[in-house]
Amino acid sequence: AFRSSIELIERYLERGIWEWCEQIPTIIEEGDELIQLLTSNSGCIVSLILEGTSQAGTTALAAHIARRTHFPLIQVCTAEEMVELGTTEKGQAIKKEN
Repeated sequence: AFRSSIELIERYLERGIWEWCEQIPTIIEEGDELIQLLTSNSGCIVSLILEGTSQAGTTALAAHIARRTHFPLIQVCTAEEMVELGTTEKGQAIKKEN
């Protein structure tokens, strides 16, 4: 269900990020704040969940923020990849990948 690959991230960003509403820059700024927490060596564990309607660009926004971390390993999980899994299976998939 999960894939870790810079190529996959780039695929989600092929069309760029369109600022189709005024919240997009705010979401990116808040993502940058989370990145600062992660890179400050504060020991913080940060989670980010983006929710939106189908085709709203949540995966592209998540990929954009993840790429800006410059971390060597990025995991991507989309709703489409997890939709067929039950709650227990989702937990096992997450645990297996980490």
